[in-house]
Amino acid sequence: MSAAVAALSIPVQKSESVFRPALLLMSGRTLAFAATFFIPMVLARVFDPALFGTYKQLFLIYSTVYLIAQLGMSTSLYYFLPQAAHEAGRYVANSMWFLGTAGLVCLGVLIGVAPKVAHWLSNSELSGYLPWIGLYLLLMMLSSVLEIVLVSRGQYFRASACYALSDLARVAAFLVPVLVFRQLGWLLKGAVLVVFPGRSSQSSTSGGSSAAVSRPTWCCSSANWRMRCHSQRRFWWRSCK
Repeated sequence: MSAAVAALSIPVQKSESVFRPALLLMSGRTLAFAATFFIPMVLARVFDPALFGTYKQLFLIYSTVYLIAQLGMSTSLYYFLPQAAHEAGRYVANSMWFLGTAGLVCLGVLIGVAPKVAHWLSNSELSGYLPWIGLYLLLMMLSSVLEIVLVSRGQYFRASACYALSDLARVAAFLVPVLVFRQLGWLLKGAVLVVFPGRSSQSSTSGGSSAAVSRPTWCCSSANWRMRCHSQRRFWWRSCK
């Protein structure tokens, strides 16, 4: 009886509500969805049916390879960063090394098999655009860790703002060149350019607004926490287990 009373007297730690973080993240994603929803609607009116079909095929290839090539290395940070915050930099570095290598391999493969892919999909126009899709894929794979790191560190507002602003920038990069030049090649160049500035900010040591605009690889201090971004074998092995 005394043991039961003692058990009841133990204070229970109150868990943090998930409503506010979920609301912040959903707000950012809703805004991003609302913006990107209009991309195909505008492109369908600017491009002819054949060119619009080429656009859809290109981004079908991109989305398929993007989801498969990561092999869960980005999403694994949701587990490792909260578990070992003091070693977070090494886990992020390992993930980025893997994503960069996988992205380079995918870029090389897409360039090498571009004629065959164009033949398989019965669209000869694809071969000229696949290198741009491969470059866009590489940069997006490198930048995929930013939102995950911010969420794992509890910076939900910054993660939401990053997601929303990055997709708003992507809408502008997709539509403005198309409305001006009316060519699919300029859409792909705009897509690459909106990601590349954020990628180049990785080597800087202070955060900036550009890091939130293009969903970059990220700057190590931009999330208000210091990390040692050095890859080590034991962390690489744990990430892959």
